[in-house]
Amino acid sequence: MKFPTICFVSALILTTGMLLAGCGTEGAPQAPSLDLPQPVQDLRASRKGDKITLDWTQPAQTTDRAAAAKHLGETTVCQGIYDDAPQSLPGCTQEVERVPPKPAVSNGGKQQAGTTVEVSIGLPDELQKAHPLSFAAYAVIVNNHSGRNAGISNSAAVPLAPTAAPPTNLKAEVRADGVYLSASPASQELPDAGGRLQFVYRVDRAATAAAVVKPGAQPAGPVKVAEVPATGPLKAVDHGIEWEKNYVYNITPVTRILASPGGAPVAEVEGETSAGLQVLTHDIFPPAPPVGLQAVYSGNPQQNFIDLTWAPNTEGDLAGYNVYRREQGRQYVLVNSDLVKTPVFRDSDVAPGKEYFYMVTAVDARGNESGRSEETHEVVPRP
Repeated sequence: MKFPTICFVSALILTTGMLLAGCGTEGAPQAPSLDLPQPVQDLRASRKGDKITLDWTQPAQTTDRAAAAKHLGETTVCQGIYDDAPQSLPGCTQEVERVPPKPAVSNGGKQQAGTTVEVSIGLPDELQKAHPLSFAAYAVIVNNHSGRNAGISNSAAVPLAPTAAPPTNLKAEVRADGVYLSASPASQELPDAGGRLQFVYRVDRAATAAAVVKPGAQPAGPVKVAEVPATGPLKAVDHGIEWEKNYVYNITPVTRILASPGGAPVAEVEGETSAGLQVLTHDIFPPAPPVGLQAVYSGNPQQNFIDLTWAPNTEGDLAGYNVYRREQGRQYVLVNSDLVKTPVFRDSDVAPGKEYFYMVTAVDARGNESGRSEETHEVVPRP
């Protein structure tokens, strides 16, 4: 037999004359939610010069898998100083920042997961000098609106090694074999740390389609050109250029922590990058004059020829050669209508009994013509 559900009503006559009634259903009692945001698991840390940047994904859920947005309070940023970068911080021994919650992006009225929080923290110069071989480790604790939390995040660490200031007076000179760069080092005293710190300048180059680049612009996709010690004047050569390109050169100080004096690097950190220097690689440099020019008569009774040969030029942008001829007492004239592609040429416009003088030049892909070779001559014999 199926019995109907019975609702027991209890009544209590209060002094106010009110009647209180209640009706209960069967089920396990539920503990009240603590509204604790889930701990951060993707904290990242990076350093550029004296600025440390932390970023992480703001929790979208509580430990009860409820939406966390309306329960979020401040996030505590914790710091610890260690000789080696730790895998995790045991707790928040030093608080360095408190960050308010970031409003989550709404997607059709629903909270969208993946809101990123980013915080910048200044790195005091005194801390770098006091711990040049150590690491600063960071973690965050996301609190709810009541100041309670579900625990500390993962740890992220950066080196505390000091960095050199960027060089000044950056200059560039375009030559036939590349771009020659020079700069003056910054005037500062860098710690030795027992030979375990290495200070270098990294030279980067990036191509840009812009005719004019704004000062300090950082085009995407830089290419490392060279790396030189940061303890003296900077001198570097970029042999990997292409002609008629706009390039921007930057110098970035880099500090490496070595496992031992002269040993392998265990960590590195970048300093502030110099302002970009724009360089147009305009080719005004002709090839070298050809060498080894020889002229030999090689005709027959029906036709007279003078054959010319010379050593080939080795420039990568060589387009061809021009051949110049003159007769005794006259000026040189160009005898080829198109560039000669190989270092040989047959002159068939010659007459018996005359002497001819020759010189050749090399021409590159942009029309720059070399100086003339040494002169050679040959006589066409009479029949």
